[in-house]
Amino acid sequence: MKCESLSLSFLIVLAVSTSWVTATSLGFRRIPKSSISSTGGSLLPFTSSAVHPLGTSGAGPGNNSINNHLDVRYSANITLGGKEFVVALDTGSTDLWVLPDDRGEGRYNITDLSVQMRYGDGSYGVDGKIAVAPFQMGTFNVSQQAFLHVDSFTVRGLKELGIDGLLGLSFDFVTASPINRAVTARWGQNATWGSSVLKNIFSQDGHNGSNFIALDLSRTDDLEDTDGGSFSIGEYAEPWKAVAQAPKLYQYPQGGDRWTTLLEGISVGGTPLNLSSLVRNATEGRLVTLLDTGDPTAVIPRNVRNDLYSRIPGAVTFTQGESRTWLIPCNTTTIVEFTFGGFKNLDGLGSMDNTVRGRV
Repeated sequence: MKCESLSLSFLIVLAVSTSWVTATSLGFRRIPKSSISSTGGSLLPFTSSAVHPLGTSGAGPGNNSINNHLDVRYSANITLGGKEFVVALDTGSTDLWVLPDDRGEGRYNITDLSVQMRYGDGSYGVDGKIAVAPFQMGTFNVSQQAFLHVDSFTVRGLKELGIDGLLGLSFDFVTASPINRAVTARWGQNATWGSSVLKNIFSQDGHNGSNFIALDLSRTDDLEDTDGGSFSIGEYAEPWKAVAQAPKLYQYPQGGDRWTTLLEGISVGGTPLNLSSLVRNATEGRLVTLLDTGDPTAVIPRNVRNDLYSRIPGAVTFTQGESRTWLIPCNTTTIVEFTFGGFKNLDGLGSMDNTVRGRV
């Protein structure tokens, strides 16, 4: 049978300094079986400086819970201009956007600045105008926060799951934030409401040591239900306190505008694969890896993909047109290990202790 796409679950801690370039601390856990009237120029006030966890999955939508959508999307509840939205948590991008719907508009102002955001290979994304509104998530409040009020979108796998938009958790560089780039071009560098949500939250806190986020992306044994999972800002969820002392994975390349690090190795059934990066000047035998919670699949170079799947007992390929699909028996029991920072502390993908199930 044809099983689901390659999917990766882990605890990820992303530490951000005031310069927004720093080491990335990660602790991996073993997967279980299974028209704004603004002139700019002034710093806007913020109403909270608390460092507080947002909660864990399993709670209802009214209390800022963290939600797991079929093990492919992870979301949190936010409020913009008094209206609640469910937004996907995305470490692969920076900006916040929401889809308007028939529930009525929130209390926010829409500018005349149009922005396009593209994702992946650039073939899909969202279009709209920059808006600004009071923002709230858990105990965090930002009095004026820029976001994209979407007019059209071609992003799949969000609205179908009851998700209203996307919250970017990556760096606030203008190269990574179309919203911040447009706002500062119009109103100047002091128009801080154009910064990302995280940047605005961290700016009000003022404690460099607490400038990090932690996500526990959980799943259950049978891969159908979900269990646990958490997202916190500025502190660790109780089960993951020890991650503060874990070895750090440094950003590679340093100074980049995305959460990238080096993947040192992949092994299947104890046999290592030969790795060759497509990124110029990358360390030999390593893959530059983007830690992206907003993408439900893992994307790897074609040669690595074929090498990986060809080592799975019973795996065969099916080609139709230009599409090549690997078919994996669902009772296969191969262990796939990924090595980061010298530690083989991720045991695989899927269940089976842990079955790799794939359609690439």
